[in-house]
Amino acid sequence: MANEKMELKAYKLLADLQGKLLDRITLEAERKAEYCKDKPEESQKWMEYISNPDKWDYCGLMSKEDMKVLDTIEYLLNNDATEIKKRKEWKPSKH
Repeated sequence: MANEKMELKAYKLLADLQGKLLDRITLEAERKAEYCKDKPEESQKWMEYISNPDKWDYCGLMSKEDMKVLDTIEYLLNNDATEIKKRKEWKPSKH
């Protein structure tokens, strides 16, 4: 019983940390998009940065170290995961 409580606490802590990291990305992306809303070419550039996790460090959304932490947390929270997977660039659908 004590192990189950410790495991639940660990999951909750990891999920809270994951949520905070994702909230920070969202907030920073919203700020950057708002800053560029009157400049279409700048806005397009920021949207490309935001959609590509490899560029998050470059544009100030998240450091490489924090990305590794986020990827590790997602691995730990996913019982079906067999390895830590790197994030892929988001591509809009062609529809």
